[in-house]
Amino acid sequence: MQAFWIILAIVALLAVIEWFVQRKTISIIRPIFETSPTFNVESFDADPTAESVRFRTSDGLELAGAIHRHKDLEPKGLVLFLHEFGSTHRSAMSYCEALWNAGFDIFAFDIRNHGDSESLANYKPLHWLTHYEVADALAAVDYIQSRDDLKNLPLGVFGISKGGGAALAIAAQRPEISAVACEGTFCTFLMMMHYTRRWINVYLPEWISSILPDWHLKLSLKLTARSSEKIRSCQYYDLEAQLHRLSDRPVYVISGKRDTYVPPELAMKMASLMGKGEEDVWVVRKAKHNMARKVAQEEYDERLVNFFFQPLRPPVSATRAADLSLV
Repeated sequence: MQAFWIILAIVALLAVIEWFVQRKTISIIRPIFETSPTFNVESFDADPTAESVRFRTSDGLELAGAIHRHKDLEPKGLVLFLHEFGSTHRSAMSYCEALWNAGFDIFAFDIRNHGDSESLANYKPLHWLTHYEVADALAAVDYIQSRDDLKNLPLGVFGISKGGGAALAIAAQRPEISAVACEGTFCTFLMMMHYTRRWINVYLPEWISSILPDWHLKLSLKLTARSSEKIRSCQYYDLEAQLHRLSDRPVYVISGKRDTYVPPELAMKMASLMGKGEEDVWVVRKAKHNMARKVAQEEYDERLVNFFFQPLRPPVSATRAADLSLV
């Protein structure tokens, strides 16, 4: 019986020590976690030829956007574009110009607290993906499905950075999305783990950090995120847990070789969680974060069009198929 109480006392002592360690860890990590990098986000003018649209989210916010439509020909499909953190829907054509020229309609909108969309009180967005951005993207898909002139078009999604995370998240939930492409995209906890291992020796001696198991670091990071959620009135989206649902869906991941925010190894890890291989990831030499088209526009455009063309190709009608078989 005495041995039992000794063991219980040791376990209790270790639990108290762990509690203090985690509190200290959270106090160090959370300010870093809640600091957004300075992104060089370009501004764009509105396209007067685009159709302005407004729609509501499940929690009642009104979001604003635009649809770039082909009025004189049948579109090959519809690509929903999700912009990066700090940008607006007006950036769509700087990435999707070739898709438009190839015959795809482009639908883009401002996520909440950005551009012309309404803002949610008490929510200050960071570069991390939350359930709010995913809800906004799902609302856009619902809006598409509510319109008779859009709902039957083959649907793809293309997202940049944080918008790419939202693109993957909704594709994992909505089977009507035929294909998804993303650039500069990351998973929150993969990213946190990467930078924790990279900078941990600034705060801990190497002999301690070298024996810390990954599960303990992951626990600390999860607790940090939960602490931040309570303060910021949001819920960070666990994208890693959803990516396996995209194993049977066409996915194309674009990464910059010189991306110091989201290095290519993180893009490869993210792709592997989807069951994808190196052929599904394009690492662009000399490209920084979200700048692949700036350094390789011709190849970028060609790859993007080729990727979306096959899965978004409209089905051939029975009559048309019969006609083709006679040619």
